[in-house]
Amino acid sequence: MSAFIPVSAAVLLMFLFSPLSLLMAYVLIRPLIQPLSMLHITFLGLPTTTFHALVMVVGAAICVIKTRGRLFVGHITLLYLLLLYSTISFYNTSNIIQGLGGELKLLTGISLFLIAYNGINQREDALNVLEIFSLSAVIPILVGFYQQLSGNFTMFRDVNFPRVCSVFGVANAYGIFLSIVSISTLILILCNRRRRMYMTLMAGILISQILAMNRGTWIAFTLATAVASLFYLRKIKIRWFVIAFAALFILFSGMIVSRFQALEDPSVYGHRYNTFEGRIHYWEQLLPFIARKPFSGHGLASSVDIAQRYFGTKAVPHNDYLRFSLETGIPSAMIYIGFLLMELLRNVFVTRYDSRWKINYPMLILNFYIIIISFTQNIFFNLINFPFFLALIGLSVKVNCLLGNGHYICDNEGSNE
Repeated sequence: MSAFIPVSAAVLLMFLFSPLSLLMAYVLIRPLIQPLSMLHITFLGLPTTTFHALVMVVGAAICVIKTRGRLFVGHITLLYLLLLYSTISFYNTSNIIQGLGGELKLLTGISLFLIAYNGINQREDALNVLEIFSLSAVIPILVGFYQQLSGNFTMFRDVNFPRVCSVFGVANAYGIFLSIVSISTLILILCNRRRRMYMTLMAGILISQILAMNRGTWIAFTLATAVASLFYLRKIKIRWFVIAFAALFILFSGMIVSRFQALEDPSVYGHRYNTFEGRIHYWEQLLPFIARKPFSGHGLASSVDIAQRYFGTKAVPHNDYLRFSLETGIPSAMIYIGFLLMELLRNVFVTRYDSRWKINYPMLILNFYIIIISFTQNIFFNLINFPFFLALIGLSVKVNCLLGNGHYICDNEGSNE
């Protein structure tokens, strides 16, 4: 099993000078490496995915040089500022290795954004990339179905509650991954790209989303879809969304209802434990630690050590905004929030271009979803979900530029319709 690490690394190196092929190879390979990461298998003495992430950073640099591309695109500048703050936070970090890992996650996300933006030159390129994003979900979905049918929920990691987590080992991260790939799949369906195949895949994604039992994602994705749909009521057939959500609820009503009832059911955890209330209580306990170093933070990836030292737990704050404030300071958190809001505004701005709604509508759903779910989960600190999110943003920005709908963000590359 560990042999897959050098083999997959060699595959990436084969495509090092072919930016889009490198991006697509990484998207397909990365979820499959996650079990090895969960099992703490190393490669050349380093964490499993370190080499793959470094290849993507080098690949992004080659892509920019080879295509004479752009390093500063839209709001990516804010992530460069975030990278600077993260680097400064090393002065306070108690674990250099964990800090470097956190830094590499941000660099990987930026790299995928740059490759997607600079590597895509035509609409067909974008559709090919979107297909790979969607197909990356096939094996995780099949593994998830196996877990559900066999009851083997601890394939890669011990869990306290029987939930499908697939190759991710963590059900919440799996649910977020499914939400992200559902966006690429929705774009393909709307673009009539192998519609039957991707409608079937979408059904598998939605069913898997239920099996992952991620209440936060259920709420966040439903709310994001509803709000984003308000901007495109003239284009979409809302009844199909209502039918899909209603069908899912009818088919899995017992599982959905019981999952919410578990918040107040003592038999689930051995005592009454509302996880959301528990998180709020934990956040309140962390506020004094943020106040100690409000501008510099305690160091990137330091929340793990703080949790173990002061609270006797490995649980990090399930809140990206709070976690940034704790680790790299409040200004850093504001920069990240600014990036998400500016990207949201960009998506709202392009709603006026009706001809491109098939990509901008799903991306608006994704933007709303990420902003909402980040209040209760960690997106940025996941080496699959955050880079995938940024890659889709880079793709969206470039497609709007190519089609003339992104003039305000692409300087002179596009023109208003």
